[in-house]
Amino acid sequence: MFIHKVKESLIAQSAGDIVLTTVVFRTAYYIAKCDRPYTDHPDLLDLQKLNGIKIGRVLQSNVSCAGIIDHIAMEMRHKLTSHIIAQKVLFSILIDESTSLNRTSFCILYIRTTLDVSVGPITFFLDIVQLDRTTSDAITDALCTCLDKHKLCTSILEQFLIGVGVDGAAVMFGSKGGVVAQLKRKFPNIISWHCFNHRLELSVNDAVKCCTEINSFQHVA
Repeated sequence: MFIHKVKESLIAQSAGDIVLTTVVFRTAYYIAKCDRPYTDHPDLLDLQKLNGIKIGRVLQSNVSCAGIIDHIAMEMRHKLTSHIIAQKVLFSILIDESTSLNRTSFCILYIRTTLDVSVGPITFFLDIVQLDRTTSDAITDALCTCLDKHKLCTSILEQFLIGVGVDGAAVMFGSKGGVVAQLKRKFPNIISWHCFNHRLELSVNDAVKCCTEINSFQHVA
């Protein structure tokens, strides 16, 4: 009888902890969604305390906020890729290479797919991969490793990957050794295209060069 009461007490305590943790997680999610600094996390929790909401005593620092947001992002990516695999959804990948302030190179990876037919195609951020080198071979290897980490292995890509979008750089779009060319050798049925936004930027840049009366554009309708 005593053991049964102890079990009930532990279950009730665990349920209460889950409720408190949910409040903290929702606060961290709000910070990420609204692009607020992590240092807002403790202040928002203090405000909720003043409003009479119980939030517990843990996970209340800006460091905890960063960890919570990373965990939520990881679970959201897992849900996305699991849905693609389970529902056999076709998808495309968008790749862009960028450099940080300390001159470290990264590959930014997006997935474009349709999860709801009534909504249509949506682009989802998937991951940022640090690059040791910016050669086409290094980018292709890093890309495939990243996709495999998110359960999008070669067999899944062969079935459901239908396209890849990149900028016009030679390392990406080179006809023989570029990233797209290497991906097409692995997945012959994919469609490749030069990113429209990058093409628009190049067109505007050429237009400015031709029109000496114009120095810069502030808006393109």
